[in-house]
Order: sequence, then C-alpha cells, then structure tokens
Amino acid sequence: MTKTQNNISISFLIITLVLCVSCGRQLVIPYSSESNSNASIFIKPIKPTNKTFITINDSLIVNKKLIKSVRIDHLPAGIYTINYSSDVNTMVARIDSTMTIVVEDHKEISKIIDVPPYSSWYYISQILAGLLLLLPFLFI
Repeated sequence: MTKTQNNISISFLIITLVLCVSCGRQLVIPYSSESNSNASIFIKPIKPTNKTFITINDSLIVNKKLIKSVRIDHLPAGIYTINYSSDVNTMVARIDSTMTIVVEDHKEISKIIDVPPYSSWYYISQILAGLLLLLPFLFI
C-alpha cells in the first residue's frame, strides 16, 4: 500500500469516527442569579434527543440542541411548567412533554422524559451510510 493510499485510509477512518461519536450535551443552566435560591430540576431523556426545545414558564431556555440531560439550577421555590419537545423525523412520534413541578427550597427534583423508538427509515439510512463509508476500503 502506498503512502497516499495509507493517508486516504486514515482520513476515512477519522471521518467515520467523528461522524459516529455522540455529541449530546449535558447542560447546566442557571435560572436566576439569586444566591439564596438553590433548588434544582434535573431532566433526563431516556436517550439523547436532537433539536430539543425546553421552556420553563413559557421562557425558552434550550433551543435546538442535542441533549443528554439538563440541569436547571438556582430555582426559587414555586410552581413551574416545563415543556420538553423535540421535532425529529427519525423518531416514530414527536416528543412533546409538559409537566408541572412544585419546587421547594434546597431540593433537587429529577424527571425522566420518555423517548419514542427510532423509525425504520432511520435504521435503513444508518446501514446505507455505514456501507457508503466502507466502500472506499474495498478498493484499497
């Protein structure tokens, strides 16, 4: 194998690894700057969700992000309405979860978001993408 072919093989391997690595984020968002309010809400979807929107009391706090989990810190005591939505065509159904949470001082509340399964087209596209990425290696 020549040096050029070896460089091409290594670059395809690096591109494949970059595309396959999950880039979901674990966000920590401070709700207020008050030092005396230290309650928090931890939201975790079953699997990472893409193009995620999260609102708390109709204020947008997350806009089109790939999310693994979200922690909202420095919440004053009170009642909060949280909407977690993700509009992705790879899922069988759209995620749209609204919950009302009563927050008490110095407490952490955890919520799990149910995520629908991937559609069959998602799996077919992943197999085709994998085959296309392997295609250059067949001719080396």
